[in-house]
Amino acid sequence: MALHIIQTKGGYDSNLCNLIWDDTTMEGCILDTSIPAEQMLLLAKKKRITIQFALIMHSHADHLIDIDVYKKKNIPLFAHVSSPQEVDEHVEDGQILMIGSIPLTILHAPGHRFDCIMALVENHLFTTDVLFVGGCGRCDFSGSDVSAMYDTLCKIKTLPDE
Repeated sequence: MALHIIQTKGGYDSNLCNLIWDDTTMEGCILDTSIPAEQMLLLAKKKRITIQFALIMHSHADHLIDIDVYKKKNIPLFAHVSSPQEVDEHVEDGQILMIGSIPLTILHAPGHRFDCIMALVENHLFTTDVLFVGGCGRCDFSGSDVSAMYDTLCKIKTLPDE
């Protein structure tokens, strides 16, 4: 089994969206619904990847792009249990989802937004707006919490270096 990742930049605020898949099963998922759905779905189609789910990483508007398109195409939407979004499945801290035969671990990461999650897949940590090069996500929005962000950053520091 081999994990493959294609990262795409775009959307409202030059956000990153990831298509990840298991090349043995050609099953994959979309991490962070932050760019137009058709762009990601076309990419998956070209690679012959079956999308198992799309993971909403947090509920700020610029990370909820085209969620109705996923719904119309019967692609399950997942989000944290605290998310106000209507989704097919709510996920919790520590929950393991499978991408083909590859485990993806959900890490609740409040701070930037109360429903932020990160996804840990093998040695790849997908952080959405929790962590940036040189800083962390803003904590001055409604639903943000500086103390929770501190705890989340401490959680990240406990992860293995690789």
